[in-house]
Amino acid sequence: MGVVYLARDPVLDREVAIKMLTSGNLEGDQRERFEREARAVAKLDHPGIVPIYDFADFEGNLFFVMPYVEGKTLRAVQKEETLKTYDILDIGAQVAEALHYSHQRGIVHRDIKPSNILLTRQGKVKLADLGLAKIFGASDDLNSDITRT
Repeated sequence: MGVVYLARDPVLDREVAIKMLTSGNLEGDQRERFEREARAVAKLDHPGIVPIYDFADFEGNLFFVMPYVEGKTLRAVQKEETLKTYDILDIGAQVAEALHYSHQRGIVHRDIKPSNILLTRQGKVKLADLGLAKIFGASDDLNSDITRT
């Protein structure tokens, strides 16, 4: 749906990731999905979810800016090495915690897969790509099945 670029924010002197909707996806539901992803991510403030810094439309090109996560996707790690049981359990627990947080706020990711799970160099999980996320309003009964702590 989009392309992600590594860039440098010259004002704040930091690396950022810029996700831009590709020109072939500027119409209809693709544009709506991209905007929905930005809104969904903007509602979340959790260390296990990649946040959004900015969202804009520049001359018809939609993009949003996120922090650059130094590390690898879980997919890349799986291809390079065999994970130990402890590491698998730790990653799974971190993913579950981030998903629980988003579910409590009425947002369901709907596209959890190894390529959307980023692992930092410190072994922390960061969920990315909420392009298929479903946002439930206050009137929806999503949270009735969620165990609250």
